[in-house]
Amino acid sequence: MPSTNLLDQLQACPFFASLQETDLQLLLHYGKLNIFSEGKTVHNIGEQSMDMFFLILSGEIAIITGTGKVLQQMGRGDLVSDLDVSLLMNGKTGVIQAVRPTEIFVWYVGVIQKHLPVFMKRLMELT
Repeated sequence: MPSTNLLDQLQACPFFASLQETDLQLLLHYGKLNIFSEGKTVHNIGEQSMDMFFLILSGEIAIITGTGKVLQQMGRGDLVSDLDVSLLMNGKTGVIQAVRPTEIFVWYVGVIQKHLPVFMKRLMELT
């Protein structure tokens, strides 16, 4: 499941579309590509804050409650943030799980706040 050019995928995402290529290169520098096979847990919800946000490059994820109820499925091009998941879960525990083989590009809030504060401000305004 090799991804296409990461820069092209960022540019194709509406959230990042207005950013210059140099800004996108910085985002790529401070992020990390993660690959999950079908059924693998991307994140356990409720144990601690995710303190991250990620772009789904390929595949699909599901946000699932502790009782197994699927609250939402998301796929290629969707941006997932800590705030979005917290609001959706409303205090419940659960998991974010790969529904099929999935590639995500992850950024950690603390790193982005430190190195790209202007971008972090924009992210907070849009979520």
